[in-house]
Amino acid sequence: MNNRLFCTILVVAICTMSIAHVAVAQETPFVITGYVSYVNGTACDDPGVTVTNTGTGKRWPAENYSVSNYYRLVLAKGTDLDAGAILKFEVTSPDGSQSKIVESSIAQVEIKEGGRFEYNISLALPSQQTWYFTDNTASAPIYAGADYDKIMTKGTEGGMGTDMSLIHGKRTWLYSDPIADGDVTFPAGAWNVSYWVKTVRDDEHGKSVTTKLHGIDSTGAELSGSPYAEETHDLTSEAKTVETVTTASLNTVAFTIPAGGRLAIELIWDADAQSDLVLYCNPKGEHASQVTSPTSDPSNLMPDLVIANQSVVWVDRLSRTFNVTYTVKNDGNGIASASKTNISVLNSNFEYSVPALSPGETYTNTVGPFDATFDVSNHYYVTIAICADYYKTVTESDEANNCATDGIGIPYLNISIESVDWVELNKTYNISYEVLNSGGAASTNVTRAYVYIDGNTNASVTDEVGVMPKPPIDNPTGVTGLFGPFTMTGTSDTLSVCVEWEEGKNCVEEVFGYQATSVFDTGTGTYPGISGTHNGTLIPDEDIVVNRLYTYACAGTGGHTEYVRIWNESENVDGQGNWSGYPSDYRNVTISPALTLLQGHTYNYTIKTGSYPQIVHAKSKSVTGGTITCTEFTDTNGKRYTNWIPAIRLFYDEG
Repeated sequence: MNNRLFCTILVVAICTMSIAHVAVAQETPFVITGYVSYVNGTACDDPGVTVTNTGTGKRWPAENYSVSNYYRLVLAKGTDLDAGAILKFEVTSPDGSQSKIVESSIAQVEIKEGGRFEYNISLALPSQQTWYFTDNTASAPIYAGADYDKIMTKGTEGGMGTDMSLIHGKRTWLYSDPIADGDVTFPAGAWNVSYWVKTVRDDEHGKSVTTKLHGIDSTGAELSGSPYAEETHDLTSEAKTVETVTTASLNTVAFTIPAGGRLAIELIWDADAQSDLVLYCNPKGEHASQVTSPTSDPSNLMPDLVIANQSVVWVDRLSRTFNVTYTVKNDGNGIASASKTNISVLNSNFEYSVPALSPGETYTNTVGPFDATFDVSNHYYVTIAICADYYKTVTESDEANNCATDGIGIPYLNISIESVDWVELNKTYNISYEVLNSGGAASTNVTRAYVYIDGNTNASVTDEVGVMPKPPIDNPTGVTGLFGPFTMTGTSDTLSVCVEWEEGKNCVEEVFGYQATSVFDTGTGTYPGISGTHNGTLIPDEDIVVNRLYTYACAGTGGHTEYVRIWNESENVDGQGNWSGYPSDYRNVTISPALTLLQGHTYNYTIKTGSYPQIVHAKSKSVTGGTITCTEFTDTNGKRYTNWIPAIRLFYDEG
C-alpha cells in the first residue's frame, strides 16, 4: 500500500485539575487509525470512513485527508465503546466505485493500549464477497478427511490477535458461514486468498504451505471437480517472523455450491517441516486473513434488508414526545419486494411501508411523535426496536439481521448527605454530599445543588454539579461535593440539601447538633499530622464527667483514635476505650467506665491514633477545660517528639 501521509502524531495530554467541591471523571480516548487502498493495492486518497457501534447505534465519521489515504477517529472509552463492542466500518472510495463494510470486535488488549492503530482496509468491487478466518470450530457439514475444521465468517472479522497451530503434514479446512441456502454459482475468475503465518523453528526456511479451494455438499462430501484450484507458497521470512501468504494464480472455472453445502479453503503445512506453523486469523496491526470471490455476482441473487441507520430525537422534551428516523437498506444482491418495517415503543407496535429496493438502495423515513413514559422500573429510558421485513415476506440471504435498537431517556438525580463534620467543634461544620444519576440520559451542566438551614426559603449556598453521563442500567454515576463551613448558633441545625436539574428536584433532610456539657477540648490542631502513640497528662480546671473522646481529623482523611486510656492510680481512676472501626461513628470512642476528673488533679493519658489526626504542636497548652501536656509522642515511623499534643475533645454523652 502506498501510504502518502508524511507523519501523524497524536498527543493525548491528561491534565489533573483540582476543582473545588466537585470531582468529575475525565474521559479516556480510544484512537482508531489506518490507511485505505483500492482493490489493486494503490492508495485511495480522501476515503469516506464511517464507524458505527452496532450495540448502541452510535455513528461517527472519521477524519480523512484529500492528499492521503489515511483516516483517524477518536472515541471515548466507557462512553462510546468498551471491550467486546462490535464496530462496523463502512468505507467508500471518493467516486463510490469501490467500497467495503467490515464488522470487527474490540479486544480487551486494545482497550488497554488506548486504540486500534494501523487498521488498514482494502476496498472491494461491489459484487465481491469476502469471508474471514476464525479459530471457531465448524459444525456439520464438514469434510471427513480434514485434521482441523474451522469457520470463515462472511463480512465479520475474527477477534484481534487470534491464531491456531497447524502440525506439519496436517491440513486445516475453513468453511464458509453461513451455509448456502440455495444453489450458488460462482463465475470463472481469480480468487484471492490472503493469510498470515509464522514458523516456529529456525530450520523451516523454504518450507511450503499449500492453499486449495474446495466445495462440499450438505453431507460433507467433496463436490465433483473440487478442488477447483490450488497453489503452493514457499516461505521466505526468517523463523518466528510473521509472513503474509497471498495467492497469485488461484483461478477457477465456474462452479456451483448446492443448497446446504459450503465453500471451503484447505491449508496444508509441509510434511517435511519439523514443527508447527502458526496461522493467524487477525494479527495485530494487519488486515484479517481472508478469501475473496471473483469480481462477479453469484447466480442466486438474494436481497438482505437491514436497518442501516437510526436516530431518536426529542420533539418536545417537557411533554415527552419524540420522533424516530430510520434507514432500511438492501445489503444483498437481489431485488427486495415491498415490505413492512415495525417500530416497537413501550410494548406498542407501529407499522410502516417500505417500497421495493434494488441491491444497495436505501429508504429513509421519519415517524412520530411517540409518547415516552418514564419511571424507576425502566430507569427513565425508553428502548425502541426497529425491524425491517417484520412479517418475513421477503426471502433474504440472512434472516437474522433485520433489527436494530435505539432509545431515549432523561436524567434522574438523587442527593444524599454523606456526612456532617465539625470544623470547629460545636461552632462550625461542613456538609459532604453525593449526587447520583440513575436516569437514562446525561445531566446537563446547569444542574445545581442547594442547602437550606433551619427552614430558610433562600438557599444558604449553591454549588454547581458537573455533568454526569448516562449510567449503565443499575449502576448510577455520581459526583461528590462539600458545603460549608456553616456556623451553628444554637445546639442543632435542620439541614435540607437539594439537587435541581432540568427535569425536577430532589431533597433530603437531616438534623445535626450537640448537647452542651462540660468538656475538655484542645480545639483544632494544625499540620503536619500523623498517627502514633501519645503519652502525657491533663489537669482539669473544673470537675467534669467524661465517657467519650472525639478526635479532630485532617480534612479529607479518616483520622481517628484507635485506643485511649485515662488514669490516676492514687485515686483508683482508670477508663479505657477502643475504636469500633469504619463506617460507624469512627471519630468518637467510648470510654468505660465513665470517669469523674477533679479540678486541679493530674491524670495520665495514652492515646493511639490512626490515619491522619490533627496535632497541637506544643509542649503544654491551656485549653477549654484545663491544661494538657505532652510527655512523649512516638509516630508511626518510630520518631519521638515532646511537643505533639493530640487534638481531642473529652465530653459526656448520655446516649
